[in-house]
Amino acid sequence: FQNWSGVPPFGVAVLNSGLAWRDIHAFKAGIEWNACDKLTFMAGLSIGRPVVTRDRTFTNAFIPTLIEQHYTAGLTWHVNEKNDLHLVYLLSAQHTLKQSGHGDALDVLGGYGSELTVAGNSIAVGYSHKF
Repeated sequence: FQNWSGVPPFGVAVLNSGLAWRDIHAFKAGIEWNACDKLTFMAGLSIGRPVVTRDRTFTNAFIPTLIEQHYTAGLTWHVNEKNDLHLVYLLSAQHTLKQSGHGDALDVLGGYGSELTVAGNSIAVGYSHKF
């Protein structure tokens, strides 16, 4: 559960200088497999609904948090007892949200017909050292 209504300015109404994000429930799961002493593989997914509603598309155009599904895959190479190298891939499945024509005055007057489409790919490389 993500409680956005309790985090100003995210859960506050737009005309009160907020983004009017809704609270959401999300399902997250992951698996990990130690292939050998030196190599670990990981995968995961996150499924939820966007925090932005169709009534607030226009006012959230610069923070398009619309993704409903994330998929991850990664591996860790245990170089030795104190050092690890990591490689991670993240896929954010494409999602589109079109302004409903309702909401605050800014959304109705300025954003009618606005449409946001978001998707993403990310690769991260990391190093960790155990002290």
